[in-house]
Amino acid sequence: MERAQPRLESPADLDALLRNVEGLEAHIEEASLRAERARRLDADTLGLLTDAGLFRMTMPADWDGLDLSLAVQADVVERLAALDAAIACAVVAGSGAGLALRNVPRSICFLIRTWRSAAP
Repeated sequence: MERAQPRLESPADLDALLRNVEGLEAHIEEASLRAERARRLDADTLGLLTDAGLFRMTMPADWDGLDLSLAVQADVVERLAALDAAIACAVVAGSGAGLALRNVPRSICFLIRTWRSAAP
């Protein structure tokens, strides 16, 4: 029997993001077993992590990110790591782009964002 997809909020702030993490607990428990066997995260789990806003933690607010401080990000990652360390590592790796983009000129960021949006 397949479990229903978790209901996720729009991750507009830290509280919503943390509620999304709580909502993903059962899925992460199941996904960690699958990921261990497959030696990678499945697309469904990556999609849920994306929808939960976990990869936007470091993104600037004007990029629809949460712009969380490193200390607050560490709290979120710690909660994920308590569920599954590999998923927490994937979130850290995937959300790091927001830190790098702070030093890229806005015109280049716009081109990157436009190119990604246009990709099939």
